[in-house]
Amino acid sequence: MASVTGLSKYIRFQLSQLCVQNKHHDFEHISRNIARLRICENILPATGPVSAGGDQGRDFETYRSYLSSTPLAGSTFLGLGQGKKIVFACSIQKNIYQKVKDDLQTICGGHEKIDAVYYFCEADVPVGKRHELQDFAKNQCQVRLEIFDGQAISEQLATNDLFWIATEYLSVSADMFPRIEPSSNLYQGYKKKWLIGAGVPQNYADFYQIKYALRCATFNKNHRPDVMPWIKKMEIFLSCHSGSDLRRRAIYEIAVASLRGIDNLTSQKERVIEYFSKIDSFREMSDLEDASCLLTYCTVAYRSNHFEINEDLLASWMTSLINRIEALLKSATEAQSRAYLCMIRGYIAANARNVGLVKKFDWKDVFKWWNRTIKEATKSILFPLERFSDILTILTKVVGDERQFIKLCNDLDELIVKRSGGYVAAEKCRDRAVSCYESGEYILAIRHLHKSKIHWFSAETIRGSIISMLVISECYEQLNLLYAAKYYAAAAIYLIHVNYNDAEKDLLARAFFRLADCFYRAGEWLEFIQIMHFSLLAHINFDDSPLALEKHEELRNFFIHACIMRIVVARFSPDMARVIEEKIAAWPIDKELRDGLDGLVKEQESCWQQSSLDEIWEEAQEGLSGRPFCDLGVIRQIGWRALGIEWLVEFKNEYSISVIVEEFVSVLQIIMADLAVYDLCLLPTRVKVICELSSGGEFQIEEIPDNSMACWRVLLPYTYLSNRSGNEENNIFSFASAILYVCSVLSEKDFSKKLREATKEGLLEKTFFARSYSECYSEIIRQSDFDITLRSSFQPLNSKREFHLKEHKALSWVDNPGPGYTRKLAEKYLKNRYERSIKSIRLTLPKLLTSMEFRDKIQKLKEEGYLDWQVLMLIMNLSLNYRVREIGGVGLSMEEQMRISRQIMYQEESEESIEIPLEVFSDEAINLQKSMLAPAASKIWGLSIKQKTPDLNAIKKYLDVRYNNSIDDVDHVDYFKSV
Repeated sequence: MASVTGLSKYIRFQLSQLCVQNKHHDFEHISRNIARLRICENILPATGPVSAGGDQGRDFETYRSYLSSTPLAGSTFLGLGQGKKIVFACSIQKNIYQKVKDDLQTICGGHEKIDAVYYFCEADVPVGKRHELQDFAKNQCQVRLEIFDGQAISEQLATNDLFWIATEYLSVSADMFPRIEPSSNLYQGYKKKWLIGAGVPQNYADFYQIKYALRCATFNKNHRPDVMPWIKKMEIFLSCHSGSDLRRRAIYEIAVASLRGIDNLTSQKERVIEYFSKIDSFREMSDLEDASCLLTYCTVAYRSNHFEINEDLLASWMTSLINRIEALLKSATEAQSRAYLCMIRGYIAANARNVGLVKKFDWKDVFKWWNRTIKEATKSILFPLERFSDILTILTKVVGDERQFIKLCNDLDELIVKRSGGYVAAEKCRDRAVSCYESGEYILAIRHLHKSKIHWFSAETIRGSIISMLVISECYEQLNLLYAAKYYAAAAIYLIHVNYNDAEKDLLARAFFRLADCFYRAGEWLEFIQIMHFSLLAHINFDDSPLALEKHEELRNFFIHACIMRIVVARFSPDMARVIEEKIAAWPIDKELRDGLDGLVKEQESCWQQSSLDEIWEEAQEGLSGRPFCDLGVIRQIGWRALGIEWLVEFKNEYSISVIVEEFVSVLQIIMADLAVYDLCLLPTRVKVICELSSGGEFQIEEIPDNSMACWRVLLPYTYLSNRSGNEENNIFSFASAILYVCSVLSEKDFSKKLREATKEGLLEKTFFARSYSECYSEIIRQSDFDITLRSSFQPLNSKREFHLKEHKALSWVDNPGPGYTRKLAEKYLKNRYERSIKSIRLTLPKLLTSMEFRDKIQKLKEEGYLDWQVLMLIMNLSLNYRVREIGGVGLSMEEQMRISRQIMYQEESEESIEIPLEVFSDEAINLQKSMLAPAASKIWGLSIKQKTPDLNAIKKYLDVRYNNSIDDVDHVDYFKSV
């Protein structure tokens, strides 16, 4: 059971899911029901398939007649209220501003006069934009416009009479609605007593009643007209006989109500000044917290032009409040008081960022106080941990993935678990996950959801754990990590299946549809067809209205996926199309629905017939992360992009190895998502992993030399599935980590440190939960279902055509300045390079420059963008190599060659030095040295290149982007003036 605020946030999160899943039908139902209960009872819905333009009902035929051919056919409905004609429109599009304008012109473009348009949208519409749209509606379309955005809708659905809509269309549990307390009708009682009656308040009891009513009026728009009468009633406590304590509390309530209720704090200016003039007398924690809140209100009101006050005065109030809190901290003897004071002090420090009253903001100051809060809270069982957690939840969007913030949340969650049990901690994790998801911060959402999943993992609260896993799956899918997404969907199916409580069986179809969506997006279309069969069986067996497309948008979406798949494969591989049609024919759906699907395919085919194969291919891959039918072929490939690396895993398309390899890929993807918040200093390279089964019982990994990419052969034991020892998941984790380590230029110590930090935060638990990937996979797709003959008879669709792998921005390559880089240090290194490189060729270089052929080579290098120091290093290295060979011959050991090189390099060239012939600088030799410049420069910055045969292009790009290797230069002698 959540608070009303928490419930509203959760509903807002679920609303955002409609857009992600394209559930415009559900949103239309939600909007229509809200409109019927809040705006106008006489509403006529548009029923029937949207593609057919609704049922064209007589009561709104004249209206629908000109809209049925427009994009609004499936997102409008009509109402009649008090003789006025009202149109309701709804949309789940994110870019809503222009959409509203276009829809208004369409709605008002008919012959009938429309009196008002109520527009429901999932996106949030800022007040300024709302006013612009209302002006546009009034001036351009002669109609009144009201907008219900996502925030307004979620607040409406969190009320008692509308909550059923959320449970019906947003999969919100009925248990989440806050318990209605017997005192819920207190407001009307207090209003009758204090506003309608002639009662005169006198004591604290009276104060709390009026305070309760004033806050209800301030924060409840239904009671907003009562704000001013309640303020007048509260002003009675400002009289001298009330005492300073009541007077101070009354000023606080009046100030907040004036700002939040009527947007005017200036009218209370003198009282607010009086309030803060008494800060030195504050001793109660509630007074200090009130003061910090009121200070925030004041500064925000000042910057919003709702409070005329001097900024210096605001700053002095903050200083006084900080001094008072810190003075009380020094004398506090109880842990509870110290914890509370530290929490308020951190809150003030955090708000300083927004209010702009500090010259230099630093999150370290905030975390210093809040870490101390945790430390003191462990000593006091009375400290309000949930209150503290709510503050952190509010700041989640602001702070983001700050490492100290994540650790702080982890520490607090652990304390909540010890104090109140895992369920409360799970709710708090979920609230933060919702906040992150709404901001598109999927990696952070995954972190918090993983914790809620664990805290809810018990027989009594398993439903919460399963739902968390399904949302985790969706987050991984949003990041294009489809095998991580598949694992969590499959694990959810496993938990539902083994759970003795039938109450969770209603989630089975949802979990199967989630898994099927992953298969579709991954391009595993053969598996998609098979999983759809299981999904339909679960849906038919456990849903109270199976195959009702108007109620189940996810079912519609998957039929649309199937439609697209059938059309694409028919154009590119007719032979494969016949096989697919046979499998679809076995789906457990009735003839009417099957005929409807066939009709949809034919209808869409006629549209696609006009498109070229190139256009169809681009359209098809737009919503995919893997090549269509990538699960076909004798050799199978899995590809994806993450952390700046293009990944390709190759293996035989056989059941025994596919199960293990997919687990390996899922672990690798989960690691990537978790380590994305760290800078692993990865080279922007390509990685190829060739997986094979070995006859031995151990895992083995072998690097394959390749200068164009990082390449490995991984040997997996053939007994992996049949004879599990319990260490398999650790072995796969170690292999995945080893591959990332070789792609990193961090030292072993630094890389291991980051991996240990991630492991402490639960990385291993994320790669394995409930059951391993391979166990979940083999439970859902058995070996008898793995059609090896079919798989080897066909190839992935259009296998010779390029398929563009997508990389989510949250997993993009880190391209900011590399560790240790500063311009000052770069200049120091550059000066050393100039001095060192010219030293051993001081006499040779002028001689070489007398040759036109040599000057042409230098000119070409400079045209290619090589800087003078790079050219000098190239000449020096070629000269050095020649002299070493001349001195020692070809039989020298590497150690001896290095000794001679150092000796020559640090000696200034003289007339006795071996002369360098022009032939040393052949094009082949120069090209080889060009490729070696970047690896040599990497050593200067302390980077560690671990590949046996490094990807030289990747190293060059890494240095050029993160260390300005081909950009930075210093003033120097123009050694190539004659060029």
